[in-house]
Amino acid sequence: MRSRHAAYIICLLLAAVLLSSEASACPKTNCVRIGAWNVEWFGSDNRSQPVDQQTIDAMADLIANKLSIDIISLEEINTELNGKVRGEEYSLKPWHDLQKALGAYGYQTQNGNSGNGQHIVLAWRAPVVQLQAANDLPIPDEYDIHEYCRSSHLRKPLAGWFRANQFDFWLVGLHLKANGPDAKCTAAVRKEQSKALVKALAPLIQKDPDVILVGDFNTSSRNKSIKPLIDSHFEALDDKGQRSVASGTHSYHSVSSTKASSGSLIDHIMITDATFHEWQARSTTIYKPKDAEAFAATFSDHVPIWADFYTQ
Repeated sequence: MRSRHAAYIICLLLAAVLLSSEASACPKTNCVRIGAWNVEWFGSDNRSQPVDQQTIDAMADLIANKLSIDIISLEEINTELNGKVRGEEYSLKPWHDLQKALGAYGYQTQNGNSGNGQHIVLAWRAPVVQLQAANDLPIPDEYDIHEYCRSSHLRKPLAGWFRANQFDFWLVGLHLKANGPDAKCTAAVRKEQSKALVKALAPLIQKDPDVILVGDFNTSSRNKSIKPLIDSHFEALDDKGQRSVASGTHSYHSVSSTKASSGSLIDHIMITDATFHEWQARSTTIYKPKDAEAFAATFSDHVPIWADFYTQ
């Protein structure tokens, strides 16, 4: 009993040291909070952060209580592999522990099936209900641009149809091509992903025009590699003029960063004009931990991002 009490105290202290002040739930009535968080190599031995129960409980508490996110896309989670695969050691235990911790707060979860050990997971709780099961969108998971530019085992977007009171919407969790040593090749692959995504979204939009893209785009919202999305009238809600006064400025902060203020904004929430009247203006927030370096070393090199939407 003492050890359990000590673990609980450690968890509370961990949260107090690393996390910023609590974000209140939607400040307006008839509201749903939608977010995304890349949790960095979760379930792989490439992960440098701990995956003990206290850390996982603190992650679930952050999502459910401190940030009060009702539906979230989580990226980079191993929900498939167990044991050594191509020299990398994988475990399903961290995912099962996180799934259980989120379940204790009323979340249901559904994972995608692409990306090997880096799957996308959607998690939601009341007032959100699922109207149609989430599935990987039918876009390629490998590209052969030319002889010196190839990419495989990419993450397909995971799309589910949901309802929060009177607001029906598609939530599409994304994790686009990561940056590599060949920037031109990376951009070319990401552009092909964006073009394929636009085509895959067409039948979804016909069914319901409210499509919300969330997740790790691995580039800025104005980068040419995602121009096909911009040309299809998707706009980032996390651009400077759209953010809340409590928002941070960057969603990615490497553990090797030398300054707490360093980082980049590569995680986004994007919508089209069809959904702008549901978005609560200036509600978009990039999480700002008290200690960015400690947060990156303990939880992830990305921070959560979210926005509020009216449900009536």
